Amino acid sequence: MRHAARRDANEAAILSGVDALGGLWIPAPPFDGWLWNRSGWQLCEVKDPRKEGWRDEFTPEQVLLMAKLRERRIPFHVLRTETDVLALMGARRSA
Repeated sequence: MRHAARRDANEAAILSGVDALGGLWIPAPPFDGWLWNRSGWQLCEVKDPRKEGWRDEFTPEQVLLMAKLRERRIPFHVLRTETDVLALMGARRSA
């Protein structure tokens, strides 16, 4: 199976605070990676929020995997903003 090498431009910015929050990010195709926090491991895909709903937003491999995960009720997360990461990690932005 071939995986897309293209990364979403917002990925570095979205994931920049993971370490500071005590998390760990491990890249793992065909999704972008696994995020660890106090709740355990979370399978994640980072996407540009401006491209939400586009026909080619996900690769064919990702679409197939998401269908299999949904069939089995296995959770995965699409992260579009830093707020999504904070919520997944059980953190919140302070003033």
